Parts: sequence; structure tokens; C-alpha cells
Amino acid sequence: MSTETPARRRSLARHPDFRALWAGDAFGQLGAQLAMLAIPVLAVNTLAASAWEMGALTAAESAAFLLIGLPAGAWVDRLRKRRVLIGADLVRATVLAVVVACALTDTLTMPILYAAALVMSCATVFFDVAHQSYVPSSSGSTTSSRGTPSCRPPRPSHRSPDRRSAASSSGSSPRVPSSGSTW
Repeated sequence: MSTETPARRRSLARHPDFRALWAGDAFGQLGAQLAMLAIPVLAVNTLAASAWEMGALTAAESAAFLLIGLPAGAWVDRLRKRRVLIGADLVRATVLAVVVACALTDTLTMPILYAAALVMSCATVFFDVAHQSYVPSSSGSTTSSRGTPSCRPPRPSHRSPDRRSAASSSGSSPRVPSSGSTW
């Protein structure tokens, strides 16, 4: 006779795939967040970047989300998610190592930082897309609702209520705002 409770058997702490994902995700996100802070500071302090150069660097950091966001989703759906996660983290770590090596050898330039920011941005897009679909599959269907919040940043909870469901439950039509007012 087993002395374990059902909740203990399904604990995510006992699921090896989820533990590996959580640990890898924690270190990967730490490195990505430090890089997001360090690259602009490095550009200003070491290269005396102008406001225009900082704007271009910020654009390079977010360009991949606009340019390859949708195609990346379709491509990641056809690949193994775990390999994409590991590959994206390795790309980000390699790029960051190149930036550090260039800074230490005094060969760092703004074009290198632009390229680094763009490549890291592309890797982040692939990581984020693969991560959203890997978490539920790695922790199993019975534990995915508990596992998903553990690895994702919190979302704002201030959603507006669904007006159609509120109207249908009360038996009246939805209220129409008067001119000049908003919902």
C-alpha cells in the first residue's frame, strides 16, 4: 500500500523534465536579462554612443519580434521544442561571449553591438515561441496548469469582462455608450 498522497505523486518537483526545464530556463532568463541591461550600458560607457545610436541599438534588440515572429512560430511547430530551446540559449550565450571578448580586446564597435542585439533578438523569438508550447508538453496534461505559471512571467490580471456573456446572462442587450464616452 502506497503512503503517498495523490497530490504528492503529481508534484512537478518530482517530474525530471520539468525540473530540467525550470533550471535551464532560470539560468537562460538570468543571462538574457543581464544582456539586455549590459549591452546598452556597454554602448554608452565604453563606446560613448549617441542618442541616435542608442535608438538604433534598441531597434535592433526588438526588430526580430516584428520581422520573424510569425514565421518563427510556424517553423518551431515543425521542430523539436527542446532542441530549439537549447539552441537558442546557446546562440545567446555565444553572442554574449563574443561581445565580452571584443570588449576585453578593445575591438568592440557599434556595428558589432547592433549585430549582437539582432542575433540575440532572433534567438529570443525562437526561444519564446518554443517555450510556450514546450512547457505544457513537458509537464504532462494533468500538471500543465500548475507548471505553466511556474516558468512564465506573470500577466496582468486586469482583463475587461466579456460584454456578450454578461449581456446574455442578464437577458438584456449590452449597454451602448453615449457619444463622447468610452467603455
